[in-house]
Amino acid sequence: MTQLNWDLIFLGLCWNCRSNEQKFGCSSCKFARYCSQICQQEHWKLLHGTHCKYLSGKKVIPSSKHNPETCKMCKQEPGKILLTHVTIEGRLQVIVKKFGAGVVCHIGKHDVDLEKFKMDFISLTKYGFDQKMAEICKKEWSQVNLPFQFGELSGKYFDFLDKLFSFLQTLLATLVTQYPQHGQLSEMLEHVTNLRVVHWGLALVHGVTIERLEHTTELIQKTLFSMTSHIFKLNNAIRKVESQNDISAWNSFMFLFEMLGIYTKTIDLSSVDVTSFNELDNLLAMNEQDWEVVVQKEELNLRTDSFVDQVKDLGKSFESLTIFEPYAGNKLQKFQTIYEQFFPTSNQAIESEQYSCELCHKSIDRKKCKYVYHSYYPHLDPFFEKPENLNLKHSYYSKLKPVIGKPGSEEKDKVGEMTMGQLIVTNHDQQIDAGKAYISYNMGSGLKVICNEGGCDDIYTTDVAKYRDKIATTLLALASKYRSKFIYLKCWVCKIHSGESHRCRTCKSRQYCSRECQTKDWKIHETICGRLADAGDQVKSDSQERKEQGELRAEKGYKKCLRGHEQCDEKNCQRAHQIKSLYGKLKPEVQTNPNSEVD
Repeated sequence: MTQLNWDLIFLGLCWNCRSNEQKFGCSSCKFARYCSQICQQEHWKLLHGTHCKYLSGKKVIPSSKHNPETCKMCKQEPGKILLTHVTIEGRLQVIVKKFGAGVVCHIGKHDVDLEKFKMDFISLTKYGFDQKMAEICKKEWSQVNLPFQFGELSGKYFDFLDKLFSFLQTLLATLVTQYPQHGQLSEMLEHVTNLRVVHWGLALVHGVTIERLEHTTELIQKTLFSMTSHIFKLNNAIRKVESQNDISAWNSFMFLFEMLGIYTKTIDLSSVDVTSFNELDNLLAMNEQDWEVVVQKEELNLRTDSFVDQVKDLGKSFESLTIFEPYAGNKLQKFQTIYEQFFPTSNQAIESEQYSCELCHKSIDRKKCKYVYHSYYPHLDPFFEKPENLNLKHSYYSKLKPVIGKPGSEEKDKVGEMTMGQLIVTNHDQQIDAGKAYISYNMGSGLKVICNEGGCDDIYTTDVAKYRDKIATTLLALASKYRSKFIYLKCWVCKIHSGESHRCRTCKSRQYCSRECQTKDWKIHETICGRLADAGDQVKSDSQERKEQGELRAEKGYKKCLRGHEQCDEKNCQRAHQIKSLYGKLKPEVQTNPNSEVD
């Protein structure tokens, strides 16, 4: 699996201002590091005062010990899979028998006393994941207690990402037990555990949830490739014995990991102040108008929730998410019950036995609908953007349909030249069963269903993929544009990036997006404001200069969004037209809409 990079996590910077180098540490716990006594005092009041007593061994978190005899998950038998090979009419066939719906307690199975997690946590926060150094100094840190509760033991998680990591660990531990022949599952379990360790480490530094989530998801994006490549290979073997119509640890894991990847790409929109967008972009983010799309040469108006609401609903779905049956110990929910938790709360589809087709609005039996994993390929995009990795693309998609066109045609040998859009479409098409309705989650559209009958039959490649890509591209480009523009305008209190941010008039070292946030911080800030002004080492440049710096970052973001389409004519390329229009780069003579939707 990909090594987690210490430089992506802490950068050796002060735990409070995150801008100056570390000069000394907390004398009590010896974990927290600061650039000055001013920052140490501020961070103590904001966050560290809560954690220090645990890290120094003076206090123990309740429910921090795992007891196999009282653990509900350990006491129940996990679900098992039995494969029987029989010969029917001269052909060897596999009969799959599943019994039990329980899951494995990942703590009881792999870290019963939680010492491994504790040592990983210490090695991260003290030594940058240097396990050897942590082992050498093990006696020195034996008194350290973990500063947070394990939700698996107490039912309380410090945020929804901590809970999601717990669910992924549980599902992977179950899969390791069910499919011991697949060693990649154990590697994936270790990787998810390491990501959770990182998230705990970041929780020592960042007290505001959105900032903590930003940093963790940034790291996840950089390591998605290793997990996704394993999932591709395993899915071809495991999907043959896992049904979507019942309880399925594999499908549940794949879905939740897909949703995690989507969240890492859309979180930028929840960390920027949409009200400080320009007027046109604000309307776009709020989706005030229907999307005008062409399906089978017919113009349709599609209504989707606003991008802002979608990202909020995604976070709310994670917050309320559960994978267990109520009052049933470790019994896993049916796969359909798990993915339906990601319908927006305003959606009425889950209150009846019917879905509605996105295009023709035909009623669809929920039980006869197949979930299609649509958003895995973008997880690999950052990896294949590197020229040195481009030649590996074919090997990671070889398990899928190895041709774009018909066998024997000139297209057959062009797999290595497939664009990410073509890869997504190819993967999507192969999961669809003829005449069977399918549902998938799409960035910018949410959970959508196609009946796959009548005029909606075999329509994904020709029509649906194009307008969904248009919507997703708009969302991601919009989030990237303003996250870059406002990169240096983060509010000290709520951690939102806002074009309205302003400095404290006295010390010029803290920024606030509003008078409310500045007032909220004053109780602590008034004790250090004068000292910050005298020190002068954290002074931020004025808002205009920081906005100009943000514009330069936005220009880099524009080039990244346009990557692969630099030479395209915006008159004929939908992607180039979208990106240039959003960034104000369209030539005056170019039409409002491109002549073609095909790149």
